[in-house]
Order: sequence, then structure tokens, then C-alpha cells
Amino acid sequence: NLMWQKLDFKRSESWRIILFSLVALHLLPIWIFPFFPTQDGVSHVYNAHVLREYWNPAYDFQTFYDINWNLFPNWLSHFILAALMLFMPPLLAEKLFLSIYVILFPLAISYFLRSLHPDQKPTIPLWISFFFIYNYLFLMGFYNYAVSIPLFFLMIGYWWRHKGGLHLRQIITLNLLFVVTYFAHLVPYVFAIGAIGLLSLLTLFRTPKQLLVSLASLLPPSLLLLIYLPTSD
Repeated sequence: NLMWQKLDFKRSESWRIILFSLVALHLLPIWIFPFFPTQDGVSHVYNAHVLREYWNPAYDFQTFYDINWNLFPNWLSHFILAALMLFMPPLLAEKLFLSIYVILFPLAISYFLRSLHPDQKPTIPLWISFFFIYNYLFLMGFYNYAVSIPLFFLMIGYWWRHKGGLHLRQIITLNLLFVVTYFAHLVPYVFAIGAIGLLSLLTLFRTPKQLLVSLASLLPPSLLLLIYLPTSD
């Protein structure tokens, strides 16, 4: 029995080494070049720079721009980039933001898979997920959408782990994840509401109380969506 435990520990260490090595490999394209080339990424960096220097008279941005403070999606990357620019140059801030995305993507998939099968080591879908980190939309520079994808898997994984016993703390955590995803991109946000709602009906129909609690936990993010839609185009 001790021998099997040692073997299992070695396997666990091996897949962690492989996971971290693959993450490091996927970080290389971001850091070995002066900047990361995308279509819209430079626009996000510029918008964040405007936010960062909006009240700086040297730039006079207030003459040309008004900040829209409405609670609409696509704020996340601009806010994080602007915050990072308090401590570093714009291009370095972009590299750090993109690195967070690259690291978060496989970790979110791993968390999701381990939520479904807690006793199993990472499976083929985790290794396949690395092929999707540098996806078309990410390379187009749609940073908010790209970040919202791992957030989607984090939400579904978190709900699945706690679906049988959602208490106030779990509901608050889930809704905080919803809020962060909302400010990233609307599409995965809506998909998450629909996915959790459907999974609640399919898995909790024999326990009406838990089903009701699960569906009730979706009311705040649903209300946020209904508030946004009338003000959008």
C-alpha cells in the first residue's frame, strides 16, 4: 500500500511538472518579443492609458474624451491594464495581463475537470486545452472575451462542487465570479447563467429545496443582465 502511495505521489508530481512546463512554454511568445502583435490589443492598451492619464493635464485627455461610467461589459481588461500602468510601462502591463490569461486558462480547465472527477488526475481534455490558449479571438486582440472563457469554466466548476449544499458564502462567491465575468464579456456570462440553470434542472430535480436555492442564486446576475440590455445597442 505504501509503494502504491509513493507511485501515486510521483505521478502527481510528474503531471504538475508537465503542466507548469507547458504553461511556461506558452508564456514565451509573450515575453521573448518587444510586444505581442494582435489586431485590437493595442486599442485596449491605448484606452487603458487614457484612463490612467485622464486627469493628467500634460495629456489634456479631458478635452477629447468623456469616461462612460455605466456598468457595461468589456471594462475588465481596461481597468486591470490601467491599474498595472500605475507601476509599469504600458507594453509591460500588457505582457503581464496576457500572462495572467495564459496561466489562468489551463488552471481553470484543470479546476473544472477536477470538480467533475475529484479522484482522477488531469485527463486528455486538459492537455488538449493548451492548443486553444492562442485561439483566433485572442490573437485578434479580444482580450476581454479571452479572459472570460477561463472565468466561465471556473464558475461552472465552482457551482458543480457546491451544487448539493449552496450556502450564503458559496452563493456570494459564485455571484462575485459572475460580476467579474460580466465586466469581461457578456457572451460567456449569459452562457454561464444558462448552463447553471440547465444543470440545476437536470441534476437537482429530485431535491426541490436545493434546486430552488440554485436557481435563486442566479437571480442577481440575471437582474444585472436585464438592467444592461435596455441601455445597450
